[in-house]
Amino acid sequence: MSRPTYDGEQTAVDADGAMLREWDGVVLVRELAATAQGNCEAMPATIPAGTRATAITLLDPEKGVFDLECYLDATGDLYAFAHGAGADVRVVERIEDKKAVEI
Repeated sequence: MSRPTYDGEQTAVDADGAMLREWDGVVLVRELAATAQGNCEAMPATIPAGTRATAITLLDPEKGVFDLECYLDATGDLYAFAHGAGADVRVVERIEDKKAVEI
């Protein structure tokens, strides 16, 4: 059973039509422009499709735009940020009662 939305929680819809919430794990379905360097020595110009990320904050509820922490290596140690709409990502992991649940 998935965690119910709490009163006032803002959500968006991902590329497959699934609910997308803050802190969900996602994969980019299209390349996005990087918006912040994260912990990279040099900020990448773009973040490629297929990159794993976490939807950190819903920046624009009307447009469904999230600040995404994008993991640039397999371990998730190297990251940069991008802004993406729900249609730019696919949910692959949900946070349920403070535990990650793979989809």
